[in-house]
Amino acid sequence: MKFVRIACLIALGGVHVTRAQGLDSSALLAARLHVLALRASLPPGVKMDQDKVVIHSRSRTASEAEAAEILARMPKPLRCRAVVDAEVLSIECDVLSAGDSAMVHSRRVRDLDGEKSGRPLIDVGPILVEGGGRTLTVEVAVFREWYRDYYLPDLVSVSVFDATTDELARGLKARIVISRTGEVDRDAFPAELKGIFDAMRRETDAGGR
Repeated sequence: MKFVRIACLIALGGVHVTRAQGLDSSALLAARLHVLALRASLPPGVKMDQDKVVIHSRSRTASEAEAAEILARMPKPLRCRAVVDAEVLSIECDVLSAGDSAMVHSRRVRDLDGEKSGRPLIDVGPILVEGGGRTLTVEVAVFREWYRDYYLPDLVSVSVFDATTDELARGLKARIVISRTGEVDRDAFPAELKGIFDAMRRETDAGGR
């Protein structure tokens, strides 16, 4: 099996993706969203450099947009794995073919599309996606392109929340939090929901005693 190895570190701050030749903006944003999900799959507190992107196959420093372009240009559906090596986020990808992983991916896509329930996970946008210490605002079409083109990382859960009053004022319709399974980040919740989050955690902790 042929692998493509990428080591990337995403700069903090706002998100801006320019149109690359031969690619539409939705493919690039879906690739950016997958990097966000891969970051969210890592254990909390892992140390990483935060100011550059390195593409090993090119042996040079690249921009975040160039890293997203590499993922966007790869055949789909794509499965990627992330580890931290020398404080660098290393991403290794392969194309899904026939097998258990391909079947799991197909089932997840049907579930997220709402094939059985009749209701997709999300059907209004734009939406704010949070995970791995990053945020990205995308339309529903981009979110769907992401989970159809990329295998959801292991140990990751996807949760949908109503937009806050402030987010509604900014035109956002919903908030999606991508987090490591069992390790939801309290800081990912808006201030008015932190109390609910704390109460749920206390109930969970009490139930485990």
